[in-house]
Amino acid sequence: MIKYPTAKNFLVLLLVLGIFPFVSFAQKNGSVIVNDQENEADLIQEVEDALSAPLVELDVSFTGRIGQKATVKAFTSNINEAEVEFFWYLDDIFDQKQSGKAKTEYSFQARRENHVVRLAIMKDQKIIAENSILVSSYNVSLVWQADTYVPPDYKGKALPTRESKVTVSAIPEILKYSPQDLIYTWYIDGDPVARKIPGEDSFSFVITKNTNLIVVTVEVFNPSRSIVVRQSTSIPVVRPSVVTYYQKSEDYSEIATDQIYISPGDDINITAKPFNFQIQKISDLEYKWSFFDQNITGEKANPNKLKLLIKKDSGYGKRNLDLVVSNKLFYKENAFYSMLVNITQ
Repeated sequence: MIKYPTAKNFLVLLLVLGIFPFVSFAQKNGSVIVNDQENEADLIQEVEDALSAPLVELDVSFTGRIGQKATVKAFTSNINEAEVEFFWYLDDIFDQKQSGKAKTEYSFQARRENHVVRLAIMKDQKIIAENSILVSSYNVSLVWQADTYVPPDYKGKALPTRESKVTVSAIPEILKYSPQDLIYTWYIDGDPVARKIPGEDSFSFVITKNTNLIVVTVEVFNPSRSIVVRQSTSIPVVRPSVVTYYQKSEDYSEIATDQIYISPGDDINITAKPFNFQIQKISDLEYKWSFFDQNITGEKANPNKLKLLIKKDSGYGKRNLDLVVSNKLFYKENAFYSMLVNITQ
Protein backbone atom coordinates (compact mmCIF):
# COMPACT_ATOMS: atom_id res chain seq x y z
CA MET A 1 0.00 0.00 0.00
CA ILE A 2 1.50 3.34 -1.06
CA LYS A 3 1.22 5.95 1.68
CA TYR A 4 1.59 9.62 0.72
CA PRO A 5 2.70 12.12 3.39
CA THR A 6 -0.02 14.34 4.77
CA ALA A 7 0.54 18.04 5.31
CA LYS A 8 1.02 17.41 9.03
CA ASN A 9 3.54 14.65 8.39
CA PHE A 10 5.41 16.89 6.00
CA LEU A 11 5.59 19.64 8.62
CA VAL A 12 6.90 17.15 11.16
CA LEU A 13 9.59 16.10 8.70
CA LEU A 14 10.67 19.68 8.18
CA LEU A 15 10.82 20.27 11.93
CA VAL A 16 12.88 17.14 12.49
CA LEU A 17 15.30 18.16 9.78
CA GLY A 18 15.42 21.68 11.19
CA ILE A 19 14.79 23.31 7.86
CA PHE A 20 11.32 24.78 8.27
CA PRO A 21 11.53 28.43 7.16
CA PHE A 22 10.54 30.38 10.25
CA VAL A 23 11.09 33.76 8.66
CA SER A 24 10.17 37.32 9.31
CA PHE A 25 8.41 39.38 6.72
CA ALA A 26 8.01 43.07 6.04
CA GLN A 27 4.73 44.77 5.43
CA LYS A 28 4.47 46.32 2.03
CA ASN A 29 4.12 49.82 3.50
CA GLY A 30 7.83 49.50 4.38
CA SER A 31 7.58 50.92 7.93
CA VAL A 32 6.81 47.92 10.19
CA ILE A 33 8.75 44.57 10.51
CA VAL A 34 6.54 41.82 11.94
CA ASN A 35 8.08 38.63 13.35
CA ASP A 36 5.88 35.58 12.90
CA GLN A 37 6.30 34.24 16.45
CA GLU A 38 2.61 33.55 16.87
CA ASN A 39 2.46 31.49 13.66
CA GLU A 40 5.49 29.51 14.83
CA ALA A 41 3.81 28.66 18.14
CA ASP A 42 0.62 27.63 16.36
CA LEU A 43 2.57 25.39 14.02
CA ILE A 44 4.42 23.68 16.86
CA GLN A 45 1.12 23.04 18.63
CA GLU A 46 -0.32 21.63 15.42
CA VAL A 47 2.64 19.29 15.05
CA GLU A 48 2.32 18.12 18.66
CA ASP A 49 -1.38 17.45 18.12
CA ALA A 50 -0.61 15.46 14.99
CA LEU A 51 1.98 13.35 16.80
CA SER A 52 -0.43 12.49 19.62
CA ALA A 53 -3.57 11.93 17.50
CA PRO A 54 -5.06 8.40 17.31
CA LEU A 55 -3.99 6.70 14.10
CA VAL A 56 -4.55 3.35 12.40
CA GLU A 57 -2.78 1.93 9.36
CA LEU A 58 -3.97 -1.15 7.45
CA ASP A 59 -1.75 -3.70 5.75
CA VAL A 60 -2.68 -6.72 3.63
CA SER A 61 -1.26 -9.79 5.34
CA PHE A 62 -2.56 -12.43 2.96
CA THR A 63 -5.01 -12.56 0.07
CA GLY A 64 -4.65 -15.93 -1.63
CA ARG A 65 -7.08 -16.85 -4.36
CA ILE A 66 -10.79 -16.31 -4.81
CA GLY A 67 -12.65 -18.63 -2.46
CA GLN A 68 -9.84 -18.58 0.12
CA LYS A 69 -9.36 -16.55 3.26
CA ALA A 70 -7.87 -13.07 3.03
CA THR A 71 -6.38 -11.27 6.04
CA VAL A 72 -5.82 -7.61 6.88
CA LYS A 73 -3.83 -6.39 9.89
CA ALA A 74 -4.29 -3.08 11.70
CA PHE A 75 -1.41 -1.16 13.28
CA THR A 76 -2.44 1.52 15.76
CA SER A 77 -0.70 4.55 17.23
CA ASN A 78 -1.75 6.51 20.31
CA ILE A 79 -4.63 4.09 20.93
CA ASN A 80 -5.19 1.89 23.97
CA GLU A 81 -6.63 -1.15 22.23
CA ALA A 82 -8.19 -2.43 25.45
CA GLU A 83 -10.41 0.67 25.68
CA VAL A 84 -11.77 0.79 22.12
CA GLU A 85 -13.95 -1.19 19.76
CA PHE A 86 -12.92 -2.24 16.26
CA PHE A 87 -15.68 -2.12 13.64
CA TRP A 88 -14.68 -3.92 10.43
CA TYR A 89 -16.56 -3.31 7.18
CA LEU A 90 -16.32 -5.37 4.00
CA ASP A 91 -17.33 -3.46 0.87
CA ASP A 92 -19.09 -0.85 3.07
CA ILE A 93 -21.17 -3.52 4.83
CA PHE A 94 -20.59 -4.02 8.55
CA ASP A 95 -19.11 -7.47 9.15
CA GLN A 96 -17.47 -7.77 12.56
CA LYS A 97 -16.90 -6.02 15.88
CA GLN A 98 -13.93 -6.66 18.14
CA SER A 99 -13.64 -5.23 21.61
CA GLY A 100 -11.85 -5.65 24.92
CA LYS A 101 -8.26 -6.51 24.13
CA ALA A 102 -9.10 -6.02 20.50
CA LYS A 103 -7.58 -8.28 17.92
CA THR A 104 -5.95 -6.22 15.20
CA GLU A 105 -6.48 -8.86 12.51
CA TYR A 106 -9.50 -9.29 10.27
CA SER A 107 -10.11 -12.26 7.96
CA PHE A 108 -12.79 -12.91 5.38
CA GLN A 109 -13.44 -15.20 2.43
CA ALA A 110 -12.64 -13.54 -0.88
CA ARG A 111 -15.60 -13.82 -3.25
CA ARG A 112 -14.18 -11.80 -6.13
CA GLU A 113 -10.95 -10.22 -7.29
CA ASN A 114 -11.29 -6.95 -5.36
CA HIS A 115 -12.72 -6.09 -1.95
CA VAL A 116 -12.53 -2.92 0.12
CA VAL A 117 -11.90 -3.40 3.84
CA ARG A 118 -12.61 -0.48 6.17
CA LEU A 119 -11.86 -0.22 9.88
CA ALA A 120 -13.47 2.28 12.23
CA ILE A 121 -12.09 2.47 15.77
CA MET A 122 -14.61 3.81 18.29
CA LYS A 123 -14.32 5.04 21.85
CA ASP A 124 -17.32 6.22 23.83
CA GLN A 125 -19.45 5.78 20.69
CA LYS A 126 -17.26 8.15 18.69
CA ILE A 127 -14.93 7.29 15.81
CA ILE A 128 -11.40 8.24 16.85
CA ALA A 129 -9.54 6.67 13.91
CA GLU A 130 -10.50 5.24 10.55
CA ASN A 131 -8.84 3.79 7.46
CA SER A 132 -9.57 1.56 4.46
CA ILE A 133 -7.60 -0.61 2.05
CA LEU A 134 -8.16 -2.39 -1.28
CA VAL A 135 -7.66 -6.16 -1.07
CA SER A 136 -7.15 -8.04 -4.33
CA SER A 137 -7.25 -11.85 -4.49
CA TYR A 138 -5.43 -13.80 -7.14
CA ASN A 139 -3.60 -17.11 -7.50
CA VAL A 140 -0.05 -18.42 -7.70
CA SER A 141 0.96 -21.99 -8.54
CA LEU A 142 4.22 -23.74 -7.71
CA VAL A 143 6.05 -26.33 -9.78
CA TRP A 144 9.34 -27.96 -8.90
CA GLN A 145 11.96 -30.23 -10.41
CA ALA A 146 14.96 -32.10 -9.04
CA ASP A 147 18.28 -32.58 -10.81
CA THR A 148 18.26 -36.34 -10.20
CA TYR A 149 18.04 -39.12 -12.79
CA VAL A 150 15.10 -41.32 -13.74
CA PRO A 151 14.90 -43.72 -16.70
CA PRO A 152 13.81 -42.06 -19.96
CA ASP A 153 10.71 -44.27 -20.21
CA TYR A 154 9.59 -43.46 -16.65
CA LYS A 155 6.44 -41.33 -16.67
CA GLY A 156 6.73 -40.16 -13.08
CA LYS A 157 8.67 -37.32 -11.49
CA ALA A 158 12.32 -37.33 -10.49
CA LEU A 159 12.57 -36.92 -6.71
CA PRO A 160 15.34 -35.12 -4.86
CA THR A 161 17.82 -36.80 -2.55
CA ARG A 162 19.97 -35.27 0.13
CA GLU A 163 22.55 -32.87 -1.34
CA SER A 164 20.71 -32.68 -4.66
CA LYS A 165 19.45 -29.43 -6.16
CA VAL A 166 15.79 -28.50 -6.44
CA THR A 167 14.36 -25.66 -8.50
CA VAL A 168 10.93 -24.26 -7.63
CA SER A 169 9.10 -21.91 -9.96
CA ALA A 170 6.15 -19.67 -9.16
CA ILE A 171 3.44 -19.11 -11.77
CA PRO A 172 1.44 -16.08 -10.61
CA GLU A 173 -1.96 -15.42 -12.13
CA ILE A 174 -2.30 -11.73 -11.30
CA LEU A 175 -3.94 -9.47 -13.85
CA LYS A 176 -2.02 -6.43 -15.10
CA TYR A 177 1.27 -7.77 -13.70
CA SER A 178 3.93 -9.83 -15.43
CA PRO A 179 5.96 -12.21 -13.20
CA GLN A 180 8.95 -9.85 -13.49
CA ASP A 181 6.94 -6.93 -12.07
CA LEU A 182 6.10 -8.78 -8.85
CA ILE A 183 8.14 -9.23 -5.68
CA TYR A 184 8.90 -12.64 -4.17
CA THR A 185 9.91 -13.93 -0.76
CA TRP A 186 10.84 -17.63 -0.58
CA TYR A 187 10.70 -19.81 2.54
CA ILE A 188 12.04 -23.29 3.30
CA ASP A 189 10.25 -24.99 6.18
CA GLY A 190 9.03 -21.59 7.34
CA ASP A 191 12.43 -19.88 7.30
CA PRO A 192 12.88 -17.00 4.83
CA VAL A 193 15.82 -17.65 2.52
CA ALA A 194 15.25 -15.05 -0.20
CA ARG A 195 13.49 -11.86 0.89
CA LYS A 196 11.50 -9.44 -1.28
CA ILE A 197 13.41 -9.93 -4.53
CA PRO A 198 11.81 -8.31 -7.62
CA GLY A 199 11.24 -10.74 -10.49
CA GLU A 200 12.61 -13.78 -8.60
CA ASP A 201 9.90 -16.17 -9.81
CA SER A 202 12.27 -19.18 -9.66
CA PHE A 203 14.32 -20.33 -6.71
CA SER A 204 16.97 -23.09 -6.48
CA PHE A 205 18.48 -24.65 -3.39
CA VAL A 206 20.45 -27.71 -2.29
CA ILE A 207 18.90 -30.04 0.26
CA THR A 208 21.20 -30.21 3.26
CA LYS A 209 18.77 -31.42 5.92
CA ASN A 210 18.49 -35.07 6.87
CA THR A 211 14.74 -35.19 6.33
CA ASN A 212 12.12 -36.89 4.21
CA LEU A 213 10.05 -33.78 3.44
CA ILE A 214 10.76 -30.16 2.55
CA VAL A 215 8.05 -27.48 2.49
CA VAL A 216 8.73 -24.57 0.15
CA THR A 217 6.55 -21.46 0.37
CA VAL A 218 6.47 -18.37 -1.80
CA GLU A 219 4.90 -15.05 -0.95
CA VAL A 220 4.17 -12.88 -3.97
CA PHE A 221 3.09 -9.26 -3.76
CA ASN A 222 2.85 -6.26 -6.02
CA PRO A 223 4.93 -3.13 -5.34
CA SER A 224 2.10 -1.42 -3.43
CA ARG A 225 1.36 -4.58 -1.36
CA SER A 226 -2.35 -4.37 -2.16
CA ILE A 227 -1.91 -7.96 -3.39
CA VAL A 228 -0.22 -10.58 -1.23
CA VAL A 229 -0.54 -14.19 -2.39
CA ARG A 230 1.05 -17.14 -0.62
CA GLN A 231 1.40 -20.72 -1.79
CA SER A 232 3.23 -23.78 -0.44
CA THR A 233 4.29 -27.13 -1.84
CA SER A 234 5.63 -30.24 -0.11
CA ILE A 235 8.64 -31.91 -1.71
CA PRO A 236 9.48 -35.48 -0.67
CA VAL A 237 13.15 -36.29 -0.12
CA VAL A 238 14.13 -39.89 -0.89
CA ARG A 239 17.13 -42.16 -1.11
CA PRO A 240 18.40 -43.40 -4.47
CA SER A 241 16.85 -46.72 -5.46
CA VAL A 242 16.98 -49.40 -8.10
CA VAL A 243 14.15 -51.49 -9.51
CA THR A 244 14.66 -54.71 -11.46
CA TYR A 245 12.62 -55.77 -14.45
CA TYR A 246 12.61 -59.15 -16.14
CA GLN A 247 11.83 -60.06 -19.72
CA LYS A 248 11.14 -63.63 -20.83
CA SER A 249 12.20 -62.78 -24.36
CA GLU A 250 12.35 -59.84 -26.72
CA ASP A 251 8.72 -60.51 -27.61
CA TYR A 252 7.58 -59.79 -24.06
CA SER A 253 7.35 -56.51 -22.20
CA GLU A 254 9.45 -55.76 -19.15
CA ILE A 255 7.81 -56.52 -15.82
CA ALA A 256 8.92 -54.99 -12.53
CA THR A 257 9.28 -57.62 -9.85
CA ASP A 258 11.14 -58.62 -6.70
CA GLN A 259 10.94 -62.36 -7.43
CA ILE A 260 10.92 -64.68 -10.41
CA TYR A 261 10.22 -68.36 -11.12
CA ILE A 262 12.56 -70.25 -13.40
CA SER A 263 13.46 -73.84 -14.17
CA PRO A 264 16.95 -75.41 -14.38
CA GLY A 265 18.46 -74.95 -17.84
CA ASP A 266 16.46 -71.77 -18.56
CA ASP A 267 17.62 -68.17 -18.71
CA ILE A 268 15.95 -64.81 -18.26
CA ASN A 269 16.85 -61.21 -19.10
CA ILE A 270 16.99 -58.84 -16.15
CA THR A 271 17.38 -55.07 -16.31
CA ALA A 272 18.18 -52.84 -13.34
CA LYS A 273 16.80 -49.31 -13.62
CA PRO A 274 18.18 -46.66 -11.26
CA PHE A 275 16.03 -43.89 -9.80
CA ASN A 276 16.92 -40.54 -8.23
CA PHE A 277 20.70 -40.73 -8.39
CA GLN A 278 22.66 -37.50 -8.90
CA ILE A 279 23.88 -38.47 -12.35
CA GLN A 280 23.39 -37.36 -15.93
CA LYS A 281 23.65 -40.74 -17.64
CA ILE A 282 23.30 -44.36 -16.64
CA SER A 283 27.00 -45.10 -17.26
CA ASP A 284 27.84 -42.87 -14.27
CA LEU A 285 26.83 -45.83 -12.09
CA GLU A 286 28.64 -49.05 -11.20
CA TYR A 287 26.71 -52.34 -10.96
CA LYS A 288 27.82 -55.31 -8.88
CA TRP A 289 25.72 -58.47 -9.33
CA SER A 290 25.97 -61.63 -7.23
CA PHE A 291 24.10 -64.96 -7.38
CA PHE A 292 24.63 -68.08 -5.30
CA ASP A 293 27.08 -65.90 -3.32
CA GLN A 294 29.22 -65.53 -6.43
CA ASN A 295 29.95 -62.36 -8.35
CA ILE A 296 28.61 -62.25 -11.87
CA THR A 297 28.85 -59.57 -14.53
CA GLY A 298 26.26 -57.88 -16.64
CA GLU A 299 26.54 -57.02 -20.28
CA LYS A 300 29.76 -55.28 -21.16
CA ALA A 301 28.06 -52.44 -23.03
CA ASN A 302 25.13 -52.23 -20.60
CA PRO A 303 26.25 -53.38 -17.14
CA ASN A 304 22.76 -52.74 -15.76
CA LYS A 305 21.51 -55.64 -17.88
CA LEU A 306 22.04 -59.29 -16.99
CA LYS A 307 21.20 -62.59 -18.67
CA LEU A 308 20.67 -64.95 -15.76
CA LEU A 309 21.29 -68.60 -16.71
CA ILE A 310 20.22 -71.36 -14.35
CA LYS A 311 22.40 -74.42 -14.81
CA LYS A 312 20.68 -77.73 -15.35
CA ASP A 313 22.38 -79.26 -12.31
CA SER A 314 21.62 -76.32 -10.02
CA GLY A 315 18.86 -78.17 -8.17
CA TYR A 316 15.70 -76.60 -6.81
CA GLY A 317 15.02 -74.02 -4.15
CA LYS A 318 15.19 -70.31 -3.48
CA ARG A 319 18.22 -68.15 -4.15
CA ASN A 320 18.88 -64.42 -3.94
CA LEU A 321 20.07 -62.35 -6.87
CA ASP A 322 21.72 -59.32 -5.26
CA LEU A 323 22.71 -56.02 -6.81
CA VAL A 324 24.62 -53.04 -5.44
CA VAL A 325 24.50 -49.85 -7.51
CA SER A 326 27.03 -47.10 -6.70
CA ASN A 327 27.47 -43.59 -8.02
CA LYS A 328 30.92 -43.14 -9.53
CA LEU A 329 30.63 -39.36 -9.22
CA PHE A 330 29.28 -39.13 -5.69
CA TYR A 331 30.53 -41.85 -3.39
CA LYS A 332 27.81 -41.31 -0.81
CA GLU A 333 25.10 -42.52 -3.17
CA ASN A 334 24.36 -46.20 -3.49
CA ALA A 335 21.38 -48.53 -3.57
CA PHE A 336 20.92 -52.21 -2.78
CA TYR A 337 18.39 -54.55 -4.36
CA SER A 338 17.68 -58.21 -3.82
CA MET A 339 15.49 -60.39 -6.05
CA LEU A 340 14.21 -63.78 -4.93
CA VAL A 341 14.82 -66.46 -7.57
CA ASN A 342 12.57 -69.52 -7.22
CA ILE A 343 14.09 -72.49 -9.07
CA THR A 344 11.28 -74.89 -9.75
CA GLN A 345 10.49 -77.77 -12.07
